[in-house]
Parts: sequence; C-alpha cells; structure tokens
Amino acid sequence: MVDLSKTFFPGLKYIKDAYGKTEGWYPDQNITFILHRAIVIDVKKDTQTGDMSLIIPPFSINAKIINEDVSSDIPQNDEPQWFPPLTSIHNIDLPENGETVWIIRSSNTREARAFWIGRVNDTDKLNLALSNDFANTFTFSSSSLSSSQISPQHVQQVYSIPARNGDVIAQGRSDSYIRHSFNPKNTEGVLEFGVKERRAYDFSSTGAITIGNTKTKTVHVASSSIANVIGISSVSGSISANSNFIANIASQIYNISISENSETQMYKHVLGEKNTGTLKDIVEMINTLNNNFEKFISIFLNHNHNVPEQKFRNIYTISIPPQGGSKNIDVDIKFPVVGVSPAAVGQNSQNTLNSLRTSLNDVKLKLVAITTKIPDTLSKNQFLN
Repeated sequence: MVDLSKTFFPGLKYIKDAYGKTEGWYPDQNITFILHRAIVIDVKKDTQTGDMSLIIPPFSINAKIINEDVSSDIPQNDEPQWFPPLTSIHNIDLPENGETVWIIRSSNTREARAFWIGRVNDTDKLNLALSNDFANTFTFSSSSLSSSQISPQHVQQVYSIPARNGDVIAQGRSDSYIRHSFNPKNTEGVLEFGVKERRAYDFSSTGAITIGNTKTKTVHVASSSIANVIGISSVSGSISANSNFIANIASQIYNISISENSETQMYKHVLGEKNTGTLKDIVEMINTLNNNFEKFISIFLNHNHNVPEQKFRNIYTISIPPQGGSKNIDVDIKFPVVGVSPAAVGQNSQNTLNSLRTSLNDVKLKLVAITTKIPDTLSKNQFLN
C-alpha cells in the first residue's frame, strides 16, 4: 500500500525518516516495534477510580505515540488515549506533562493493549525534561503542555546523587532522596535519606559513608563511628568506634506525639551536661552558704562574750561632825574585762542554735546525695546538640 502522506507531505516524511535513524531503523526495513516513544499529555492522579481501574487504573497517562498518532494543535482537547502503568502503583515514578515516556504493547499489533514504563533516559536532570524537538513530529509544543501543571521547580537543574556499585536509590525531582548503600571500609549497611542541597554531588573521599552535606538527613549506620558520618569529633563521654547508630541532621528537629494527653505546645530539649553543670553549680552554692552559716553558729556558741572595761563616777558625801560640816569626794570605780561563758546567751537560745546546726548537717548530707545522683540523669546512648 502506498503511503500517501509521504507524497503529499514530504516534510513529514523527512521528519519521520530522521526520527527513524535516531531509533536505529529505516523505513524500508520490515520491523516490529517493541518499545515506542510517547509524549505525555496528562496524568490521571485520581486514586479512587472504582470499576474503571480495570481499564484506566490510577496513574495512567494520556499520551501521543510519536510517529504513530495524530494530534491537533491543542492535544488536551483531543480524545484521550490512556496507557496504564506497567509496574505496580506501590512504587511508581510519575512523569510530567510534556515529557517523553516509553510505551510497550502486549503484542506487535497496534490494537494490543499498551502500557507506559517510565521516562526516557535522555537527560542528566532529575526534574522536568521536555520532549526533544527533533523527536516531536506533532505540531504542538511540549512546553505548552507543562505550563499549566502543578509540578516541581524546573528553573534550576536537579542532579542525581552519587552512587556505588550495588546501591539502590530513589530520588525525587526536588532534591529528596533515599539511598541504600554500604560502608566501603567494612561493607556494613548504610541507609541514608533526606533532602539534599541543589548542587552536583560526588564522592570526594573514597571512604565516604554518606553523600555529604545536605539540608536534612537521617542516617542509619551499622558498625561505625558518628565521626565518620558528619565529622563530629566531640561527644559527651567517649565516641564509640564501632557502634550501630541513627543520626538525624537538620537545622531544627521536632519529635511530636499525637496521643490524647500530649500537650499542644512544643518545648525545647534539655542539654544533659549543660543542665548537670548548672545543677552542680546550684548545689555548690547552697553547700557554701550552708558551711558559712554553720561556721557562724559554731563561733557564736563556742566563744566568750567579753564585757569591756567600765568606769563609773559618782559623788559620795562624807560628814565630819566635830567641825559640823561636810566634804564631797569623787570616787572612780573600774570593772576589769570579764569573760562570760556561753551560758550567758541563754539556755533556750543555745538549744535552738544546736538544733539549727543539726538541721544544717542534714542539709549537707542531702546535698552530697544529690550531687552523686545528678550524673545518673544523663542518657548513656542518646545525644543532642
């Protein structure tokens, strides 16, 4: 059968022939296609499709197969052609409108049911990669399909994280990632996930356990040291060189409970050693006050109260009868310094002070006990900074 499109539309024939060469086939060859390229028009994001799931399950795509389908200038208005995902929706990588995906049919006839596999790997970017113009035999522009969709940012390029042989990785289009890997020093397991920085990464060190600095990160590491993961060289106590640990890394970290008795307000964590140091300072201050007060009471009870020298001046009149007169004589009376025993302060006051001394001694014993218990409030295996 003569293909009239080649006669009346020679420009289209050139495009198809050029496209065929890029795919490794020629028009005069008898070829049965297994995979087809298609441009995504839309993605079915409704997750509850009911009985329609038999035909159009969730995450099916409306697409135009290149060099096979026809389209108007506005393909969104054409009759949709839905392609279900080939793989399970439990783990799926949805394309964006305007991108190129692989299509596979259940047989070599055009009437056979077709499924989409995934985005064509023709770019080093993780985010939006529109269909190449040379491969687009349609009259519409791929960019027109993506302009109205809600999608990850595509102004800045997002590149893949580095990987080693054997790694299993999953990456989002806006820098999120999950990496199942291993420690190259001992081949123990490493699970790393988070949100990376918007830049290119590489393993600058052959012994690196993680990909490097990120915006957020959680790392599960077996048989290693925290110093090998994020470069922390100072941890309270000692850093274990061979432990199994989890490290959460971010500008802020929140642990939120949703139980009924949980409070609605968030509070800051207590930094163990800093809190312990403050408590020790308070105990030491109270202990110092206690000792000084005890010394004061001891001095007060055990010293003699010295009465200073006193002088009294009085005028005595002495009568002399024979002469029938009188004479005034000044007499100075001096009392020397006298030591007064503690009993002079009063027995009741002494008993009260002795009782106070006993109470102060009890306080001292309790302070010693508290000082001993303070380090026990610290966790031995959980750390904050």
